[in-house]
Amino acid sequence: MKNILSRRIFAYIIDLFFALGISAIFTMILGDKNSDGNYSVKFPMAIIPISSIFLYYVLQEFYYNKTIGMRIMFIKIISLDGNKFTLVKAIVRRLFDIIDIGIPFIGIFFILITKNGQRIGDLITKAQIVYDSKDVITTY
Repeated sequence: MKNILSRRIFAYIIDLFFALGISAIFTMILGDKNSDGNYSVKFPMAIIPISSIFLYYVLQEFYYNKTIGMRIMFIKIISLDGNKFTLVKAIVRRLFDIIDIGIPFIGIFFILITKNGQRIGDLITKAQIVYDSKDVITTY
């Protein structure tokens, strides 16, 4: 379990760089350059860079059962009920990121105390992060 926790943490960090990068690109395209050289986006256009972060995770989890970071770390999402991981489950799972980010270490705490190593969003959507053996490169 500890190994998959470290994989999840590294995958999260990798994905954070990608998600923030995408958001930064939208901010530069839609925003105005300030006198200090930074970009700012006014409402309602600010919804696009912010929602791009959310969509980065949701769409990859729905279509591929993994994000770029998860692919690099050889893990994926599965649905514990045996069904396909749906778009609704991906959205609900990611909405609970607000709790995991808002309350420091609560996600790690839940991963460590639950039987299947699940965060709150995983518990609600009946999902689990597992090793993805088909992405592992085997050498002979």
